[in-house]
Amino acid sequence: MHEKARSHKKGGTALLTAVALLLSLGPSPSGGRPVPAGQAGGPPALYARALPSVGFIYLRDPRDVADRPPRPKACAAVVRGDGVIVTGYRAICRDNSEALYDEIFFELPETGGRGELFRGARRYRLKPALIDKSYDLALLRVERESAEPFDLPPVALADSLGAQLLDELAIIGFAEKGVPSLSIYEGVVEGIDRLENWIRTDARLLRGGAGVAVTAEGKLLGIPAKVIVDSQAVDRDGDGRPDAVRQFGAVAFLRPAHLVASMLNRLGESEARVIQKAAPESLVASSAPPPAQASEAGGLVAVKGMVRSAPDGKSVAGARVGLVAAGSASVTSSTLLAWGGTNPEGRFNMNRRVPPGLYTVRAVALGYEPLTMNLDVDERMPPLVIDLRRAK
Repeated sequence: MHEKARSHKKGGTALLTAVALLLSLGPSPSGGRPVPAGQAGGPPALYARALPSVGFIYLRDPRDVADRPPRPKACAAVVRGDGVIVTGYRAICRDNSEALYDEIFFELPETGGRGELFRGARRYRLKPALIDKSYDLALLRVERESAEPFDLPPVALADSLGAQLLDELAIIGFAEKGVPSLSIYEGVVEGIDRLENWIRTDARLLRGGAGVAVTAEGKLLGIPAKVIVDSQAVDRDGDGRPDAVRQFGAVAFLRPAHLVASMLNRLGESEARVIQKAAPESLVASSAPPPAQASEAGGLVAVKGMVRSAPDGKSVAGARVGLVAAGSASVTSSTLLAWGGTNPEGRFNMNRRVPPGLYTVRAVALGYEPLTMNLDVDERMPPLVIDLRRAK
């Protein structure tokens, strides 16, 4: 199954938005190379970083017979560990219409120790979370069957705004009709239309472009949205009239990853509004007053600490540590309750005090993997110590 193919707002608001953007993003992880499920071998090591985050979309139509199982349709990628998936909008539409399938599922293959891919035992039911028809993008959310937390492996988003011509990439696509298999096809960036938000590549696509495009480092560069076949009429019998068409290849067009990041931010903001409505009144009030007023209020806690490098315990300067409501899945200017940056000794003091309670902490630093953890804040808590692992 291996084949070769052609290789501003101003002041505090602006600062808050910039910090939220930094915290929401983590350091970033000529030929076709099909990788069927269950077959040893595997893709190049760098591209393989994205494979644990890529799975299959299954669909079932209510008109199907009752015992007919959902059928595989496309590939999609996990972009948030709490169960948010990105794919093409058309991949979940019924019969090329704008009507979505009633039943949408996601299955995430697992990777064996030698690089094998095999069908995962868990299949998740999805529901639409946010759809952008103009860009043919869809965010889907896993429907929770219980309150038990789970953590899917999200793919890192590439800096698609910084993409350059001839940058190497690969498209992870759905290889076989009716058989859930992943194929990787390598290529390069052939063109960039920043006004219309397209990235053009010569990498091969299958199944109508349903898949994901990743950089050589395994970061999500974009979602294939259309394919244009390069073909030419051929006169085989020499009578001056074309009697056949020869295909010289196909050009794929991607919707860049920064559009996905924008949709994730919009989704996070809408979730934050829901969380804020359900949050205790003291927590909602804590984010309203400016830092000077908050620091004077009684019963509030100043969060401080230090950030270290996990391998050697050395201090990490320039890290950003943010505090959001417990369970908040993203960091935006509207969800960020308090934040601090580390000095040359790796120490930080958050810019405002917060009420005692359970929060989620997000820490990022250049060259390190982002860290998310829960923190129980109370007046007797010692300084927070955060150990970051170096990015691979």
